[in-house]
Amino acid sequence: MKKELTLPDFICVGPGKTGTNTLQQCLKEHPAVSLIKHVKGARFFDRFYDRGIEWYAELFEHCPTDTIKGEISETYFYNELVPQRIHQHLPNVKIIIILRNPIERAFKVFLQLCRLGLMRGTFDEALKLHDNLIHDNLYYKHLERFLQYFPQQNILVMLFDDLQTDQCAFIRDIFSFLGLDADFKPDSLNLKLNPTSLPRIQVINRLAFRTMWLVRKLDWLPVLAWAKQSSLVRNLLFKEPDDDNQPMMSPETRKYLQATFKDEIGKISAYLNRDLAHWK
Repeated sequence: MKKELTLPDFICVGPGKTGTNTLQQCLKEHPAVSLIKHVKGARFFDRFYDRGIEWYAELFEHCPTDTIKGEISETYFYNELVPQRIHQHLPNVKIIIILRNPIERAFKVFLQLCRLGLMRGTFDEALKLHDNLIHDNLYYKHLERFLQYFPQQNILVMLFDDLQTDQCAFIRDIFSFLGLDADFKPDSLNLKLNPTSLPRIQVINRLAFRTMWLVRKLDWLPVLAWAKQSSLVRNLLFKEPDDDNQPMMSPETRKYLQATFKDEIGKISAYLNRDLAHWK
C-alpha cells in the first residue's frame, strides 16, 4: 500500500526582503503551526524539483497531524515554473505573498548580495549587470502566473508597509487567512530579526556562501541551521554597519527605477485597491 504523503497546507512564496524572517518566527511560535526543520524554505519547486515529491514530503513528516503545515521559500515568487508545479501537487494550497516598494526592495537585495560577497561595485553598475534586480520586482507579472492556477481566495497578498506600521494587525491577517487563532500574539513581534551588517572580507563571504549551498545540496540541514544561527560564524563574516561607507542610491537611479516600475505598481495598486503612490 502506497504511503500517504505529508504535504504543506500553505506556502509563502516570498519574495525575500519583505519581512519573511519576521513571518517565519511568528509562525514558528503559533502552537497550531508546523514548519520544515532547520531551514526557512525547502526550495523544492524551483531548485530541487528533480528530487521528487516524496523527498519534499519527508521535510514535513515531523509535523503533528493536527497542525497547519507550511514553508517559506523566498525565490518561488519570480520563478516561471513554480506556480504550475505547486498546483500540480498542491491544488488547494494557500499562497502568501508579501510585497515591498520594488525600488527599495531592489536596493535591499543589492545590499544583501554585497553582504554575502556575491556582488561588488555601485548599485548603478549592478543594475546594468544583473537583470534580476529588475525582473524579480515586476510584481504583477509574477502575481498573474499564480492567478492562472489558483483562485483569488487562495492567495493572500500583503504589504511590507503594513508590517512596518502595525505588526500585530499584519500577523493577525495572516493567521486569519490560514484559519488559525488570530488573537495569538507571538513574542517575535517588534523584534528586529535581520539587522543590516557589512562583510569583513568579500571573498571569504563568497566562499562561505558557496560552501553553505554545497551543504544544502548534500541535505546536511542541521549543519546549515547551526552555521546560520552561530554568533561565531556571524562575527567572523560580518561587521557592524558603517553609515559613512554604506552604498547609496543616486537620485538619477531612483528616477530610472520609478519609471521602470510605474506600470507594475499601478497594476498592483488596482488589484489590491490600495493607493501606492508613495511607491512611485
